Amino acid sequence: MRDYLVDDNENLIGAPVKGIVFDCSDLDDPTFAQGILGEGVAIYPVEGKVYSPVDGEIQMVMESKHAVSMEADCGTELLVHVGLDTVNLKGEHFKSYVSTGDKVKKGDLLIEFDMDALKAEGYDVSTIVVVCNSYDYNNIEKNIGKKVGVGNAIISVKKDNKGLTGETNLFIIENAYALLKKLFNVKGEERL
Repeated sequence: MRDYLVDDNENLIGAPVKGIVFDCSDLDDPTFAQGILGEGVAIYPVEGKVYSPVDGEIQMVMESKHAVSMEADCGTELLVHVGLDTVNLKGEHFKSYVSTGDKVKKGDLLIEFDMDALKAEGYDVSTIVVVCNSYDYNNIEKNIGKKVGVGNAIISVKKDNKGLTGETNLFIIENAYALLKKLFNVKGEERL
């Protein structure tokens, strides 16, 4: 994948870690493998440092420090998530360098994690980048099977003026909400 834009409707998302890019469908986690949160990629990292993949704003830092959600200046909503089931560590082996509301530049350090400690405890350390508002884009390209450095393009998102209708978006959101309720065994009108 190229590291330059071909037109004004395209935005590139950089690698938050150095490593090998693979498809989320290869992850042993149905939420990511099935694209429930959106389309994305995973990277098997070579070091325990996670950098911002875009210029933007931090929307939320998980209390367990294993993940951040952010909105790029171009409007792309991202989840950057370290490891599988690492929420269970409750922040152990993680250090966050950002807070909710922080403005960040591509390449700013977001999270450090002790990769050796995570592996020793049996955790998959794959770092996942999900485009949470995938439905806003007509075309998402992924840079699968490549070795990347921090900041190299891993995802290209593009929308044209046609876009999806509000009706289509509502259909997608309602179905995603119903699936999440089922996954988390939520009954009735309870909120997730």
